[in-house]
Amino acid sequence: MLRVAAAAPGAGIEVTHAVGVSPVLDPANCLDAMERGWSLYHDYFVRKWLRSLRLKQRAWPGEFTFDDLISSRNLREMTQELVLRHAGYDDVDDYFRGYAITEDRLADLVVPSTLITALDDPIIPAGDLSRLAKPSALKVIVTETGGHCGFFDSLTGPGWADRLILRELQQSAAA
Repeated sequence: MLRVAAAAPGAGIEVTHAVGVSPVLDPANCLDAMERGWSLYHDYFVRKWLRSLRLKQRAWPGEFTFDDLISSRNLREMTQELVLRHAGYDDVDDYFRGYAITEDRLADLVVPSTLITALDDPIIPAGDLSRLAKPSALKVIVTETGGHCGFFDSLTGPGWADRLILRELQQSAAA
């Protein structure tokens, strides 16, 4: 979402505020973290992706064939194969660089934007935060805990991040 916000003015798209909750900062590092970390996260993403691929294959029979990927269950191999077949990139590293929001990719950001992340996120390496550009339009909120998208302050109702996002968007709409 933050890459969209950065590109929106140049594309003639009006975006009044963008929010990223535990966004992927550098996809190559995220994939590494999932492969090194607790297999629950890796397996969860593989299951979600396989479900999506099956649905796409059913929706467009003959257009997409993912049978070999569906049997893989290896996130890196699946990513590489899909990138080479369908994304128009020469290799997965080029794709990851195109998807990253680190380095200078947000340097020209003028759309008010908020990034919320946690230092203990097992998927988004906190070290990548130091590689973000620091435009004045970007507010970065980093918590000690929260894991990946776990910004709760109770088990029921919206969490503090939900309330913050609503407040940020309402302020942008009123401006």
